[in-house]
Amino acid sequence: ITATGGALRDCVVAGSRAASGGGVYASGPNTRIGDCHVVGNTGTNGAGGIYAENRTQITNCLVERNTAASGPGGIHLGANSSGEILLLDSEVLNNTSSGSADYGGGIRLYCNGSGNQPVIVRNCLVKGNSPNGVSFVTYAYNQAVQNCTIVSNTGYGVHQQWWYGTGQVYNAIIYDNTSGSISSGERLIFSNCCAFVADPSALKGSGNINGNPAFADSGAGNYRLTKESPCINTGLIQPWMENCTDLDNNSRIDRFSNRADMGCYEHHPRGVLYMVR
Repeated sequence: ITATGGALRDCVVAGSRAASGGGVYASGPNTRIGDCHVVGNTGTNGAGGIYAENRTQITNCLVERNTAASGPGGIHLGANSSGEILLLDSEVLNNTSSGSADYGGGIRLYCNGSGNQPVIVRNCLVKGNSPNGVSFVTYAYNQAVQNCTIVSNTGYGVHQQWWYGTGQVYNAIIYDNTSGSISSGERLIFSNCCAFVADPSALKGSGNINGNPAFADSGAGNYRLTKESPCINTGLIQPWMENCTDLDNNSRIDRFSNRADMGCYEHHPRGVLYMVR
């Protein structure tokens, strides 16, 4: 499917083959892709699942089991001078790239710097992709991964390719990836993230946790947090969280503590909240 504007919603895109985007090629402007299942597609010279640029917004999609020969297996997000690109509240699972490890199995964030426009991945589960979960290619400063859970990918959870700027990762959980949480030589800024690394100084930033996030049942694919998790109430509060939800469609800010967690799932304790006036 080629989308050059408008909206693509409530669709299943499966078993197709194309050059730039095996499942969907979205070149905008202002293309909206929502509530879609993009599965089992092949990109011969670009992303296997979705190739998106030019103010495209992808929301509440499942992108899984796509492949690419030259490009990311799952999703390519490419910003240029035309405006920001967003991937929100989505699952990117078990995608594969047979090309360079720099392309990324799951998601590739790319900014050519011509307009310094944002490329943002938010409230997403990135799991089981190869090679690497999320790859950054930046010539600017506005790439960000926010409140994502990046787990069980072959290779690194977060990988860097080329650098003429700095990307940011905050409130993320990066755990149980075969080569480690982050690749060597990382120039990303990590803030309030949970990632197991041999050298804690490799996480450049503040508020980070080097340890086990205590998932509910990772073996069964349940990456929600147990009450013992160190990731609860340790995330940075951000303006976008106001009236926003997590990947389970629960409030992003816990109504009991008025704080936010790390990862794509917010832990909400059981109980009753009384308001006294």
